[in-house]
Amino acid sequence: MMEQYLLRVPKKVGTELRKKIQDKDIKGVDMVAGADNKHFKFHLGDQEYPVTLNQLPCILETHKTYDDNLFYKSGEIGQIFMVHENTEKQKLYEDVAELPSGITPPTTNIVKRKYSKTKKYPTFPKTDVARVEDSLIRIMGGGVIEDVQEELVDYCDWMVTDAEPQGIVVYDEMDLIVQHPEYLTISKKKDPNEKDGNSAGSVLAERRQAIEDARTPADVLSEEDDDMDDDGKSKPATAASTPTNSGNKSAEDDDFDEDMERMLNEDMDDDDDDDKYNLQEDPQYVAFVRQRQVLQKKLHDLETEILTNQASISSATNFVLKQRFQVKDQTLQQQKAQLQDSLNETNQSIRDLEAKANV
Repeated sequence: MMEQYLLRVPKKVGTELRKKIQDKDIKGVDMVAGADNKHFKFHLGDQEYPVTLNQLPCILETHKTYDDNLFYKSGEIGQIFMVHENTEKQKLYEDVAELPSGITPPTTNIVKRKYSKTKKYPTFPKTDVARVEDSLIRIMGGGVIEDVQEELVDYCDWMVTDAEPQGIVVYDEMDLIVQHPEYLTISKKKDPNEKDGNSAGSVLAERRQAIEDARTPADVLSEEDDDMDDDGKSKPATAASTPTNSGNKSAEDDDFDEDMERMLNEDMDDDDDDDKYNLQEDPQYVAFVRQRQVLQKKLHDLETEILTNQASISSATNFVLKQRFQVKDQTLQQQKAQLQDSLNETNQSIRDLEAKANV
């Protein structure tokens, strides 16, 4: 679809221009652009007129027909060339970026009647608009709305900037990790179940004390009854110091000590298993995996855009438009190469961590 413009000329110029069109003699009719691509010169024969390029408040559609019955759209017009008789009238339109009225009666003074009402609303920040667009793209692509998770971390100086004195706003966690790798460590919390290493003797003493504390008054009275004879008198000391009783008590103590040591060794083995390197719990490995997923998604979208742009290059008939697509293709290819390099580096980092875990 070719770019189309409107040309508005004074009546005297219009009469002479129509005459040339009817005679099919358009020699001497030309328009030359200025250095700023905003001011032009319109040539009609030996005459030269100043021209300004202004924006229309409404988009116009142009249609073509071959039988005055079936019309089809041929283009859209958003700008108008206004030819002036002299430079004084040209100055009236130099500072006008958008005309207040269109070219049809319903669009007379439409900016003041219709469009000025919408200007009361403030413009949305570009960052918020970009964030909402990304969310909509994910939803349209089959994704889900991400849940907001709050996390308290230690304060760092880079969390406050001059542009954001109340604290920075993070939209992409991967970009934050790349800029500030220490973010992976400030949010790491100590396991509440983690205990300092204790010696076997101290742990054994603690468990014995726990058993003593768990004894009930009934257990104490039962032991006292065992120490009394039938007459209510204490048993002779020799009975407690006989080799048989002493041997039995010593054997019971040995069995108790062996059981406690066995239980302690089992717990220490479990602690050793917990101390082993777990790759899935490594924050650096998790960050690399997330980064790989993001890069793969961006690379896939970029390849799709490249294929679409190459199809546009093949189908474009306008030389200027085709050249634009070719420049865009070069830019996309450079972006693809950069993404591929980043993806290769991320994959290498993941392989290094996996090799470390297998050692």
